[in-house]
Amino acid sequence: MPPNPCALLTPCVTQCSHSHGQRLDNAEVFVTGEGFCYNAFMFVKAEANKNPGNGQEPLLSVVVPVYRTPEKLLRGALDSILASEGVTLELICVDDCPGCESSKVLEEYRDRDPRVVLLVNDRNRGVSHSRNRGLAAARGEWLAFQDSDDTVLPDGYATLIAFAKAHNLDAARGLARLPQEPKEVTIHGIPAGEWRVASTTEGPEEALRSIVPWFSWTVWGGVCRRESVENLRFLERVARYEDSAFVAEMLLRPLRVGCLNRYFLTVYQHADSLSRVEPKPRSYVEYAIAARRIARLMDCARETIAPIILRFYAWRCLHILFNDRRGHDAPLTRRQRRAFCVAARDTCRVLHPHLPPRLRLPLFLLITAPRLLFMPGNLLWNAIKWGMTR
Repeated sequence: MPPNPCALLTPCVTQCSHSHGQRLDNAEVFVTGEGFCYNAFMFVKAEANKNPGNGQEPLLSVVVPVYRTPEKLLRGALDSILASEGVTLELICVDDCPGCESSKVLEEYRDRDPRVVLLVNDRNRGVSHSRNRGLAAARGEWLAFQDSDDTVLPDGYATLIAFAKAHNLDAARGLARLPQEPKEVTIHGIPAGEWRVASTTEGPEEALRSIVPWFSWTVWGGVCRRESVENLRFLERVARYEDSAFVAEMLLRPLRVGCLNRYFLTVYQHADSLSRVEPKPRSYVEYAIAARRIARLMDCARETIAPIILRFYAWRCLHILFNDRRGHDAPLTRRQRRAFCVAARDTCRVLHPHLPPRLRLPLFLLITAPRLLFMPGNLLWNAIKWGMTR
């Protein structure tokens, strides 16, 4: 018989450690190597949202940094989180632009809902500082980061937490999409409604090949156990790829991770979104700092973490350093070029064993003479770009 729809977990799922799941009968049953395993994480009991401030610790802490978010989008994001079903939660909002219109909205939500915790920065300190403050204040067993212009489905977080508990995961990802994108689609080889789980140290490799790209770029889009990231911090001097470095530090540890190809989060972009703002010249130095941070983590983890994860992040570091051609053409000062070259050299010293032979010569040249990156003709930069696209 199927498990009780009101049950959060069932023994048969809790004990399951298989890496693949196949959707059958409207996503209610999964087939594993040892027979049928009911998909209990689709049956999440919709309990009343309780106030975590009444002495009860919240199950989930959602950290939302806020900087000049348009009121309509901000209210939509906060309302969607507070309407979450099946979880007791606290919503930690970090106001990174005190005194602006967003501040009034945040104060309103704090005053009317005891689940809202409002932290106010003394001035604009950036998204990394805001997330670090939220992370330090979190009390939930589980942690999620969400942008202030995104909306989550009512059962989104409860479904991911139940999925993670069912497979004893430290971190789980779901499907986040732009409003115009399809909500049922095969992503990284995982059909809609199916899932993969794996260990970052033991694999299996086939599952990791599908899972790791779900985590690669952003910190939002899933949940993780707070204890798995408790001593991690975002790079505060980096304006982009700071979340990539944070997630890399998490995945380059011995963890159990998984992804569920089920839509749960809608991602919006507005004119002031960081991803749509033209990078400043110094941004390219910050990119190199983020890549170097990931490379150093790879170097520390090379004896314990699965090789496929190391190869994945080797390519990601190259992407961060060289994918944006504007980095070569940007009007960098002499000091900024030198800082970029030093960070790129340090990064590539770690990367080259994990990359194909066609990149070894250009990376060797970069390591021995990093100034060649900015020589007239762009020869070394173009050689690396060529090796990345083949």
